Amino acid sequence: PENAAMYFHADILAVRVGGDGEGNAGDFKGVTERGVIINKAGVLSIERTRTVVVSSGTTSNWRATAAISGTNFVMNVRGALGNTIEWASNITFTQIQTSL
Repeated sequence: PENAAMYFHADILAVRVGGDGEGNAGDFKGVTERGVIINKAGVLSIERTRTVVVSSGTTSNWRATAAISGTNFVMNVRGALGNTIEWASNITFTQIQTSL
């Protein structure tokens, strides 16, 4: 909403389930992405940080990135060439709305 600040906390899990690229089935990565989205009079901005909690196997090109698209919050994910990866996330939001 306009004139709101939203804190988000996303826990993301990625597991390789197949493919013929580098790595093995069962490789995994757990990431926490968190930050704040500000909607000031309809203009959105985002500040975020990412922490790799745990990983095993070949996961160096795997990414989860929080972003804004128009007035929407999106979580983009990227794997590695030739990998089939299952992604899951749990995202919580805390919001403060002002009249400013």
